[in-house]
Amino acid sequence: MTIYTGLALTLLVGILIGLLVARLSVKKSLYKATKVDDLELQLGEKELEMAEFKEQVSDHFVETADLINNLTQSYKAVYDHLEKGAFSLVGAENLQKRLSDVKAESVRLEYIGLKRPEVSREALYVVELPESVTETPTLLSSLSEALHISNDQAKNLLKRAPGVITKAISLKKAEQVEVILKAQDIKVNLNAVEL
Repeated sequence: MTIYTGLALTLLVGILIGLLVARLSVKKSLYKATKVDDLELQLGEKELEMAEFKEQVSDHFVETADLINNLTQSYKAVYDHLEKGAFSLVGAENLQKRLSDVKAESVRLEYIGLKRPEVSREALYVVELPESVTETPTLLSSLSEALHISNDQAKNLLKRAPGVITKAISLKKAEQVEVILKAQDIKVNLNAVEL
């Protein structure tokens, strides 16, 4: 073996080792890039899940506040019925004598989350219909899906028309309801709720 053959062989082995190292380095870089991309994708998915969860929690509290308001209205209706019965059965003069020592205080329920002004909140909106609405299965289904409520609850909302059919919902949901109703050629007014 001559010196030139030895040098050629050494050069060839060096090139092969260099190519092997380069290939492993590229493979490792590609693996790291793929891993980073996967982690970024997972992070994006988790952020989206968290945003959806927050929206669901917000929807839950808004619906709870609406249900409490409905319960309060029902309680008031029972109270009015009792008052009417008391006046008719006992008589106004006798009833006023007996109740003169009772102190009357009004009670006002606030929507959940409104008592802490240091907490930032987005503006809330109501959807108002200036005319009565004919219920259709498509309309009920669309409203229940947009507001995350049952079809029966959607029916109850539409029974309020003309007038305010939703109470204190986010702008996004109010706009969804507006799109659904306008698609049915129903006039809609969105009004911000004063906090």
